[in-house]
Amino acid sequence: LAVRMIDHLQGIEDIKERFRKVFWVTLDFFEKNPKVAQMMMSSVYVNTWRKQDNYQNPILFGTFMKVLREGRAKGVLNDEVDEKFLLDYIFGVTGRLVQMYIHRGQKEPVTKYANQLFEMLWRSLAKAP
Repeated sequence: LAVRMIDHLQGIEDIKERFRKVFWVTLDFFEKNPKVAQMMMSSVYVNTWRKQDNYQNPILFGTFMKVLREGRAKGVLNDEVDEKFLLDYIFGVTGRLVQMYIHRGQKEPVTKYANQLFEMLWRSLAKAP
């Protein structure tokens, strides 16, 4: 998933569209691999995850932080809080969507609503007009 995300961050200039793509890629990955999400939610303690290199994946998170800094420099992203809080929002919302998609029994593809869900998330990240 991390490799796929990094690939999708490349070649897209628009900050919003970069995040839209990563959001969709994440939802799509867990939609196609629900057992990975189930394992993450129920089989592994957070402290165990925290000790893993991929939990603090510097390549992936460094890339995200770079995009967040670029978004701020272009005046697109909220600059009232530290970038790490913007990253927390992205992963918090996405993680909850995946968790509840699994919990609710995957009635229909979550990617069906990806654009609407992303627009809701984007409003929390974008700089106020």
